[in-house]
Amino acid sequence: MIEVAIILNELKSKLLQRKNETFLPLQVKNLITELEKNQEIDISKFKDTVSSFYDTYVDYLSQWTKEYEDILVVEWILLRTVPCWSKVENSLLYLCAKIPNIDDTELFDEVSCIKQFATEEKIQYWNSNNICGDKRWVEIFQHFNEKQIIYKNVLQIVEFCFCLPGSNAPTERVFSIMNNLWTSEKSQMKVETVRSLLICRCNFEMTC
Repeated sequence: MIEVAIILNELKSKLLQRKNETFLPLQVKNLITELEKNQEIDISKFKDTVSSFYDTYVDYLSQWTKEYEDILVVEWILLRTVPCWSKVENSLLYLCAKIPNIDDTELFDEVSCIKQFATEEKIQYWNSNNICGDKRWVEIFQHFNEKQIIYKNVLQIVEFCFCLPGSNAPTERVFSIMNNLWTSEKSQMKVETVRSLLICRCNFEMTC
């Protein structure tokens, strides 16, 4: 969900920049010039229409992506840059409402240990090799286990953030699988049986 939020935020920013600069592709500009010469178009009205289109587009995105804006406060969890305590601290108000048993004193020490492992060089290596955020945390937690470093608070945060789906597509996919399993010919199956079948279908990649 955090990655989706970043993409949507970047999209809105690009649209606003295009509107502010009255951006038009060269091909469109050439067509407009020809139409204007033939007095088939009013260039000022056309630009007003383009500006209105961008406004409508941005308003639509803002209306339907409000829930994504709040989660941007935990963008540091993706480890695209070295996490600093100020960003983590800014996200605590949001996180504590979701995970009430976070100890910020312990969390500070855990973040300090993360910074010792996730250095600028390490982050640069991850970024250049397109290492996924979850795999970055796997490396960190494996290192912590080897060094016997406690990380219970940051673990709760990571688990919470990475369990948030970017859309309802995974849920819809489960319903589709369920409809294929729980047909009128198999309507006598108990809920527990269907649940077990869904768990197997969604979590194992066995061809049989």
